[in-house]
Amino acid sequence: MSKCIHLWSVGTRGLLLRHEQEGAGPVSLWSVSLLRHYSENMNEIMDFSTGLYTLSSCLAHEYHFVNMNKNWTEAQTYCREKYTDLATIENMEDMKRLINTVDSGYNGSAWIGLQKGEWQWSLADRDYIQGYVNWEETEPNNDGGKEDCVFMRRSGQWNDAPCNIQHFFICNGSK
Repeated sequence: MSKCIHLWSVGTRGLLLRHEQEGAGPVSLWSVSLLRHYSENMNEIMDFSTGLYTLSSCLAHEYHFVNMNKNWTEAQTYCREKYTDLATIENMEDMKRLINTVDSGYNGSAWIGLQKGEWQWSLADRDYIQGYVNWEETEPNNDGGKEDCVFMRRSGQWNDAPCNIQHFFICNGSK
């Protein structure tokens, strides 16, 4: 059974909460005046006085290869408009599925949703997925001091690169 990750935002405060469970769960929409959420990781009660709370369905990664050349920021904008975001990778199983998404005749590189800043995924939840990495040997090297974005080679290995170069890209999420 796969792990599902539920994310919901808390009003206008810009907070994003994360909950993990085994298997798929229901989709819920809450509009409440007070939410008391116990965080086992932090052992504290978090109070939120207002907001719209959306609990997403299971985030089983659905990848979409986009064969348009864009820089990293343009690719991210496209993915956020058409899907959810640039591809995020949690484990080797995700990596294999992502590689299988890429057109079989394409041997180039493609942007993924990883960028510098302690190498974080581009999702709003900055703590999302910090364990799995698949860097090419000697990477990330920040060659020239301007390699702040990440592309994936056909082999599945990652390389940091300047964000302004053009690559095809891989989006995460459904249409």
